[in-house]
Amino acid sequence: MHIWIKNYSAIARPLVNLTRKDTPFAWHPKHEQAMQSLKSTIIQSSALISIDYTTDHTIYLSVNSSMRGVGWILAQDCPDGRRRPSCFSSISWNECKSCYSQAKVELYGLFHALRATHLHLISIRNLIIEVNASYIKGMLSNPNIQLNATINCWIAAIQLFDFKLVHVPADKHKGPNGLSRCKPVSGKDEDDDPDNWIDSALSLGTWVVSWLDSFPTNSLCTDALVLALESSTDDNSAQLS
Repeated sequence: MHIWIKNYSAIARPLVNLTRKDTPFAWHPKHEQAMQSLKSTIIQSSALISIDYTTDHTIYLSVNSSMRGVGWILAQDCPDGRRRPSCFSSISWNECKSCYSQAKVELYGLFHALRATHLHLISIRNLIIEVNASYIKGMLSNPNIQLNATINCWIAAIQLFDFKLVHVPADKHKGPNGLSRCKPVSGKDEDDDPDNWIDSALSLGTWVVSWLDSFPTNSLCTDALVLALESSTDDNSAQLS
């Protein structure tokens, strides 16, 4: 993430010197100050942008999972042709989830990243999700290969989003990879149980699909429905006044 930090070399110099070969590891106040400066500078970096929903510029969600947790970066292509980050974060696994198989933890991490960023992704149709585990695409396309109710719930929730999945080699996926390996913070537990969110999201998706299927396509019927809604709104306004 050093490309997002102004004067990175000067700020990180104490930490770089500390980690040189044959240098005794002794953590002093100057090292703590350097670490805190890096953290605050990343958070307040002018490189971070707000997602521009008025353009068709591609939006990227880069996700990586490890045995420690999941990390992700949400970014967008800018008019100057460069990709800039909008937000990034990570979630550490508890002891149970850290024992998942690699395939399962990758899928669970993707689900968690989409859940955490879902408010940013509403109405987006040019979303690319980048992962360094190529088998995720096969898991999403063939949920019946391994009959597992929990995994199928994650897959169903993931497929509520409109995106293109792209495999990125690990050596070009270092940002999310680093975030996924953050150690758990003392006193900070993993996010709450996602089951309720899955149930709500799937129920909403089912309702929207059924509503669209029953929505009148005939123009005369549609006009009649609009007039009925306007009339209902006028009546409600009159009652309130």
